[in-house]
Amino acid sequence: MSVTIRPAQSADIEAMMAAERSAAELFRPLPQWAFIADDAIMSAAQHAALIAEESEWLAQDGAAVAGFIAVRRHGDEWHIAELSVAAEHQRRGIGRQLIVAVADCASRQGVRQLTLTTFRNVPWNAPYYRRLGFETIPTVELSARLRAQMASEAEHGLPLGSRCAMKFTLL
Repeated sequence: MSVTIRPAQSADIEAMMAAERSAAELFRPLPQWAFIADDAIMSAAQHAALIAEESEWLAQDGAAVAGFIAVRRHGDEWHIAELSVAAEHQRRGIGRQLIVAVADCASRQGVRQLTLTTFRNVPWNAPYYRRLGFETIPTVELSARLRAQMASEAEHGLPLGSRCAMKFTLL
């Protein structure tokens, strides 16, 4: 499946928000996580800030925004803050293409690894990322930044035991 991966622009914000909302619907059938389907998504202001930092890319399928990836830059590590593929575009390799594009860009800029936090046991979360080459970071090896990220997620209703941090080494 071929899509165009390109830097996101301000005009794309509404479509990216719709893609994230669509992707969140996949959680609705999971009783423990159904609330995520109705939970907050990235705001227009958050998207705008990431676009201004050149830290957000999207996958375009024809005229449609199929998905996007947003990263937060932390020196020689980039943290994947959000990866969303709209429900109607899933299972076509778009998430993988977005990650590859970001990894290529990060490598060219001397970034040594990508990190993310995700659900341990949701099939399209940690198991998916493992298939792409990400490794779970043992709790004792978490950086202060990742510890703070996971603590923040717990404060927002995502129990620590349900989440893990992962890394993909680039260099």
